[in-house]
Amino acid sequence: MANGLGIYNGLSLSFGDVIDWGLPYFIGRLYFTRIESLRELAYGILIGGLFYAPLCWFEIRMSPQLNYWIYGYYQSSFSSTYRYGGWRPMVFMSHGLMVGIWMMSASFVASWLWVTGAMKRFRKIPGWMVSGFLCLTTVCCKATGATVLLFLGLGVLAGIKWLRSPIVVLVLIFLPVAYIAGRTSDIIPAGPIISRAQTYFGPDRAASLQVRLTTEDRMAAKALERPVFGWDGWGRARVTSDSGEDRTLVDGLWIITFGSKGLFGLGALLLLILGPVALLLLQIRVRHWSHPALAPVTAVALLLPLFMLDGLLNAMLNPIYVLIAGGIAGFKLQPPPRRIVRPRRASEEEPL
Repeated sequence: MANGLGIYNGLSLSFGDVIDWGLPYFIGRLYFTRIESLRELAYGILIGGLFYAPLCWFEIRMSPQLNYWIYGYYQSSFSSTYRYGGWRPMVFMSHGLMVGIWMMSASFVASWLWVTGAMKRFRKIPGWMVSGFLCLTTVCCKATGATVLLFLGLGVLAGIKWLRSPIVVLVLIFLPVAYIAGRTSDIIPAGPIISRAQTYFGPDRAASLQVRLTTEDRMAAKALERPVFGWDGWGRARVTSDSGEDRTLVDGLWIITFGSKGLFGLGALLLLILGPVALLLLQIRVRHWSHPALAPVTAVALLLPLFMLDGLLNAMLNPIYVLIAGGIAGFKLQPPPRRIVRPRRASEEEPL
């Protein structure tokens, strides 16, 4: 309505958001709000990673062909699947970056369950072997961002286990918020980020990052023309030249949301993904996060800020993270049951 497109277009786009975001969140609130169900969810992610790992190794060796052989098409440009002297798997997901984040999530969960003692063995296999195998697969998926997030997540786990301070979790929560605030206000310019990327990851990855950050600057400038509710859908938030040529090569989930839905939508996205982790932090002290009984809950919860960090540069939406957000948002730690005292019978009463 704010963009003059009418109620029909508004409802049409809203329906798509309900399917992509509302439905998995609703399922999470219904079925994954207890320790037992979140443990099943954590092991489901781990098992999903174990099923995907052999397919990843096949495509690492043979190139991404499985989707083409079965469905008859490549999900994205085939030229983007060759990285660091080898193939980057896509399997059945939309892009190799999406596979990398999925394998990172499975590796992260497996590592946390093993470190905390919640999973000493998995189907007679030592936990360290399961964790190591998944971490190695993640690195060999050749998704730079996923690999960085994996090591960042492992560092956070170490900080939680040994420092037992909420600062570690708070920094992880506020990192994406600080980045978005800095990029929209131009406090964080693109130049220093690109130069550091060139130093640590090479000129190829730095060039890719430069394209993304340049697009961010252009889209942020246009989004600020309609800062409250954005430009709506249908590509109206994209930047075009005077001749009408599309100059936008957009990747980041946050800038897509900011451009199309404004600060209102961007705030809703951050609350949806990061809010549940903050609520869990208020409910359970960090020194208990590494307890074996709570490890599955905290493992899946910490996937949310890692997913949001990936959303700063990519837009690989997987409903599993929205489902986790719904489950953690509705999670309440149940107190232990009180001891039931059996009433005495009349015959058991003491004599007067």
